[in-house]
Amino acid sequence: LYSYYKHYGIVQGPLAEACAETPHILQSSQYARHLGEWFACFGQENIRIVFLADRQKDQRKWVRGVCHILGLPDKNPNGIGAMVRAALGREKAATIPEFPSRDERKGLEDRLSNEIEELEKITGVIQSWR
Repeated sequence: LYSYYKHYGIVQGPLAEACAETPHILQSSQYARHLGEWFACFGQENIRIVFLADRQKDQRKWVRGVCHILGLPDKNPNGIGAMVRAALGREKAATIPEFPSRDERKGLEDRLSNEIEELEKITGVIQSWR
């Protein structure tokens, strides 16, 4: 969220400053807390967790898996980006904002360490960016 807010000028300055001024930046990163709420509301058996890193490794396999979860036909997994852009009426992909620096990420990881540990327990996946 911080990267997008910074990219679009909603926040200025370093990550720590932006989090102090806009607390929901950190709150949006509390995936374990949000998953707990969704599990309580919808039942853990009805929630599927997918990872962007898996999509980056093998987009076709990732899209096939998501289609399977949703009960949708697997029609054009390699062209999904083009399909989304066409549906939105855009010819060019949105620019990706730059990510926080290594030091900023380390500070964020320190602030969210308990949250990260809980998320790793829930998903059974150790976060690759650690």
